[in-house]
Amino acid sequence: MVKSAAYLVLSDSYYPGWEASVNGVPARIIAANLALRAVHLTPGEKRVVFRYRPGSARAGLLLGLVAALSFVGLVAFRPKT
Repeated sequence: MVKSAAYLVLSDSYYPGWEASVNGVPARIIAANLALRAVHLTPGEKRVVFRYRPGSARAGLLLGLVAALSFVGLVAFRPKT
């Protein structure tokens, strides 16, 4: 329970790819002391969720999927000799 406006500061690295939500609503993550993650909270009961979803992971998943589909296509449709 937050009694007045405050910041929740996590003692791990502020790094691109992190997303936060407060009570299910997307929240902006700010850099605290240049290196830590923080989220502003208003008074009241809060549920804060942090998720790490870097763009590089999504790009890697997409490239892996394209490669797998290409391999299946090459094996399935190879010329008969």
